[in-house]
Amino acid sequence: MKYLALLITLVLGIPNASSYQNNNNDWRLELDREGVSVYLKKIEGFEIHGIKATIDIRATKKKLVSIINDVENYKSWVADCNHSALIVTENPSESVSHLKFDSPWPIQDRDVFFHRVLSESNDNQFSLTFTASSDYLIEESCCVRIKRAIGKFSIIEKKENLSQVIYEFVSDPGGNLPNWLVSYILTDSPYTTLSNLRELAENQVELSAN
Repeated sequence: MKYLALLITLVLGIPNASSYQNNNNDWRLELDREGVSVYLKKIEGFEIHGIKATIDIRATKKKLVSIINDVENYKSWVADCNHSALIVTENPSESVSHLKFDSPWPIQDRDVFFHRVLSESNDNQFSLTFTASSDYLIEESCCVRIKRAIGKFSIIEKKENLSQVIYEFVSDPGGNLPNWLVSYILTDSPYTTLSNLRELAENQVELSAN
């Protein structure tokens, strides 16, 4: 687990989630829409830029953690995800998930196995780090397997019923992708994911209050 946290730090080049908003020198703001900010940064060893997206959500950290831990329901809010399953639970803080993503015709769909690690710091900050793993099922003809990807969700409770979510991701999606699709992956996809997360969380909060 310590190795994975170090790997995330080295690849994404950021010391810790609490300093993201104060460490934007290397990040370029690419999209700022409806409360979602998406930044891009060149990551050594990857052809496609790394993503950092942020959003404030009117929900507790506990509520957001419960949604992010519900892998089976990812397809209801993660952009273009059409399949999500928890494959292996190694211990309470480590697991493996399998996700599939739609791609526009004629581009093949993608799938990935993620090794997931949950942690909570002394300052009550939650994080989920995930890295692509090739140690599981053989590749399927329907999908191109994503073999290199690193990401992180961080949740910081700013005050009662208001939390900041920070999403980081960099990957090699495999194959030759047209520029318009790369642009979508880097901006529209994280925007949609965080917008959907906000809608889901805030709707659940509203329902529980009634």
